[in-house]
Amino acid sequence: FYDVTDKAKPKRISRMPYTGSSYTHQGWFTEDQRYFLLDDELDEQNSRHGTRTYMWDVTNLDKPVNYANYTSKSNAIDHNLYVKGNYAYEANYQSGLRIINLADVGSGKLTEAGFFDVYPNGDSANFNGAWSNYPYFKSGIVVVSAIEGGLFVVRPTIGGGTPDPDPENEFSLSLSPTSGSAVQGTSATATVGTKITSGKAQDVKLTASGAPAGVQVSFAPATVTSGANSTMTVAVGASVAPGTYPLEISGAGAKATQKATYTLTVTGTGGGDGPCSGLKNTFTGKLVSGEDAIQPNGSYFYVNAGQHKACLDGPDGADFDLYLQRWSGSRWTTVARGATASADETLSYSGTAAYYRYQVSDFSGAGDYTLGYDAP
Repeated sequence: FYDVTDKAKPKRISRMPYTGSSYTHQGWFTEDQRYFLLDDELDEQNSRHGTRTYMWDVTNLDKPVNYANYTSKSNAIDHNLYVKGNYAYEANYQSGLRIINLADVGSGKLTEAGFFDVYPNGDSANFNGAWSNYPYFKSGIVVVSAIEGGLFVVRPTIGGGTPDPDPENEFSLSLSPTSGSAVQGTSATATVGTKITSGKAQDVKLTASGAPAGVQVSFAPATVTSGANSTMTVAVGASVAPGTYPLEISGAGAKATQKATYTLTVTGTGGGDGPCSGLKNTFTGKLVSGEDAIQPNGSYFYVNAGQHKACLDGPDGADFDLYLQRWSGSRWTTVARGATASADETLSYSGTAAYYRYQVSDFSGAGDYTLGYDAP
């Protein structure tokens, strides 16, 4: 088991051997995530026992326990299994689709509730027949892919011949707009929409993650009934560095969480009476000959298509140049420049939606500079 909270640095929590291990292949959690059902793809061949499903208690991820096994009367190899409700749907090569009742999984007792054989020519531990299955259609239909036979579409009858569609109360989550811009010390708003996609309405709790220090995200209301909307307010503190920040917005229902991404762009306060006054974003810095600086504050920003306008006010007697750069997907490319022999520069550029940044370069002289710019 691995902790993948940090996607760049997954951390192993535990590794547990088990008797009969040959080729640990695939598994699935029960819906309460207390138990894990495991397929080993080669144990039937190597140990010559019936199709075996390993049951694990994973309430303690540091010490998962293989507390019981289910061995069927079939000799086929198990391959892919999925859990829906109280049933596991196993694609077991030559024995086809096998549906296992999980009502007593906590006691280590599984029973077969039904099957559909896609390879009637045999029932041995060889690689023919069912490869995988998909049991999650709301209609109760299950599709089974077979190596030789193609795709089978079946409707299981479980418990008295009644189809088991197992309808869930599900919902979707959306944002309008999906991005916004706020000057330091102000806020942006968006509408968080929810929609019932199946079943009945349910309470959905809204939260946000990924906000930098100084940015507060609130919802009014913080919990909605699926089908209703909430107003999200993103408050940006005066000290938040200008830049672009992706915020992950989550809606947690009874069994599932839906997510959407809101892209926040923070800009400087601008203003003042200098040569670059009147531009929305203003940044300052100091350079000596040969140095470069990236703005805003060593970062970059994302904007939609439109007009860029910038002004650089450098120290008297120096030669400062200004470059607008766009991210191409692999490197920064200069798309506009102000490169005269003076300390003061201006530029304008009509660009596509992309990530941009400014580079201020000191070719001679030294001193303080002010950069002002407007972005689309």
